[in-house]
Amino acid sequence: MSKAIFLGSFNPPHKGHYNCIKSVIESGQLEHLGIDKIHIIPCRQNPNKAKFHTSFVARYKMCESMFSDLIISGKVVIDDIENEIAPEYTFDLLQYFNHGNDNMIKDDFWWIITAETLQEIIDGKWFRSSELLHDNNFIIVYGENDCLYDAIQLVKQNKIRAVSVKLIDEIDYHSTQLREKIKNDQSIIEETNERVQNFITENKLYY
Repeated sequence: MSKAIFLGSFNPPHKGHYNCIKSVIESGQLEHLGIDKIHIIPCRQNPNKAKFHTSFVARYKMCESMFSDLIISGKVVIDDIENEIAPEYTFDLLQYFNHGNDNMIKDDFWWIITAETLQEIIDGKWFRSSELLHDNNFIIVYGENDCLYDAIQLVKQNKIRAVSVKLIDEIDYHSTQLREKIKNDQSIIEETNERVQNFITENKLYY
């Protein structure tokens, strides 16, 4: 069976991330593509952002809390591979998988990304964007307001292997906004859940 991967900083994880994965699961694409599990992979360090003040372990544990019901369902696992191999760029991690170096994720994996991320890669904003596009299989998650047509046309023109999944709910959360709310002593239960909120409070994260 194939695997799917979902990459992110998850600093902190929120319902936007959850909705993306839930939409893929409920779309039926996993069964159609022969995928048995989605690996959610927190990045060790995002090369496009300042150094994290939140540890990998903390973000990993928050992901366990955010996606707990999907983990119990057997469809999702939180994967600590980035902390083990410490890739500098996403390209390095995907090459690691593509070369068959991982025991769980073989070279026929599918990369779950949003339409916004796809456009960033097409626009060359990611390290070795062209190779990312042509060396990987994509599940593209999009919403009502995403300009998906041009991106999908480019995917087709370049014979990039991709399928698309529409979001179940239009949830527009960003981790940066949540960190600001926490600094201002505001609850983020609505955007995350009680377990994530309690973990952040108990460990005094983002203050």
